[in-house]
Amino acid sequence: MYGSEIPLALQLPELPGHWQECFGAVGWLVVVPGTETIIEVPAGCTQPQGILLPKRQHQPVLAFPLPASGSCGLPAAGFCRLPPAAAVFPLDLAADRTALVLSWEQAPLGELLHRLLRQGVEVETLNVPRLCREIQSRFPADPWSLDVDAAAAALVTGCFRVTDLRPLASRTVALELGPGRWFLESPFFVPVVAAVDADSVGSDAAACSVLLVPDVPLGFHRLFEVDTGWVADLWVDERRVLRIPARRSAKPARRSAKPARRSAKPARQSAKPRLALTGRRRRRHSEQAMFFLIGGLEPRREVLDPGPLPCPSCGKRAARIEQVRSYLSLFFIPLIPVRRGEPYLVCERCGAVRPLRGDDAAGFPEAYSPETYEGLDQELAGELEDDGPLTCAECGGPVEPEFDYCPYCGTRLKG
Repeated sequence: MYGSEIPLALQLPELPGHWQECFGAVGWLVVVPGTETIIEVPAGCTQPQGILLPKRQHQPVLAFPLPASGSCGLPAAGFCRLPPAAAVFPLDLAADRTALVLSWEQAPLGELLHRLLRQGVEVETLNVPRLCREIQSRFPADPWSLDVDAAAAALVTGCFRVTDLRPLASRTVALELGPGRWFLESPFFVPVVAAVDADSVGSDAAACSVLLVPDVPLGFHRLFEVDTGWVADLWVDERRVLRIPARRSAKPARRSAKPARRSAKPARQSAKPRLALTGRRRRRHSEQAMFFLIGGLEPRREVLDPGPLPCPSCGKRAARIEQVRSYLSLFFIPLIPVRRGEPYLVCERCGAVRPLRGDDAAGFPEAYSPETYEGLDQELAGELEDDGPLTCAECGGPVEPEFDYCPYCGTRLKG
């Protein structure tokens, strides 16, 4: 009761109907960000899973569905291709407050809090209940259309506004795939039926089936076919669509209702070659299952100018100019910068954060010159005059902008 952790039961959500048809029974990989807690729930397990959570406000919990190895082109457990379900403690506690209810709707919020914890942000200070309401009201159809990277970057810099909850850039994609019901990896995506081209005849009709997928976010995606187990990988950007040829997943073959006839003649091959052949197949299958990639976008703070520059809040020259840049990372290693945010001013003394506005922000960092910062000093000095009389940060006595030292306590005011 008085410890640093609280025991809770996990209520995992049901899979969407098209996921159940395509993947069957799945396992779960439960992750508690900010801790070393990882729980693997086997497929078909009906027992409620218990977990120890730290008593921290707005603690996220993520549960990644793990289809069986080889199901629909997915490798072995441990590579999470499907998006997770999530819950936030104590926001998603059950009525009896003994269980944590995970849902697909809370997944983008849980992923957002996960990224903030990785950046060292204290999530306890955030208004997470209002953030949850804003996400649900702005993205009622598919919460995964939220641009999580942009929201995380704004929260890291302290310049977050509600308008930073914007949708991902998307476009409509037309693909030539086999007939059937296809869906993207989002649990909210409704399967789309591929239409057969009217100009195709006979055996060419299946090859000329056109799939029109609306509102596909830019980036990497995987398409699944519900009935046949075909999968297709896509890379979508603003100008083109790159598609890996569709392939059939390695689903186990169904057993025939009629028993196979046994031959009266004994097999001539010995057991040793059969064991060796089986071993080669198993090695080849394991090698294919061990090949995986983990990538994504990761926001990072970069110091553009260490200063010191005058702070508009406290008046001390202890501010510097920073910027948030998003990198395309591979195995959590940032490699390629893909997005750059607006520069902002942050003070090391009082902690104030203020975005740069006007020509200085528009031309930075290309317009790097001492004249730029002289103009910035004049602008910030004008803001200080508008805010009221200046005071000494040590004793609180009134001072003038041209003073180098405080006349009351002798503290140096400039430099």
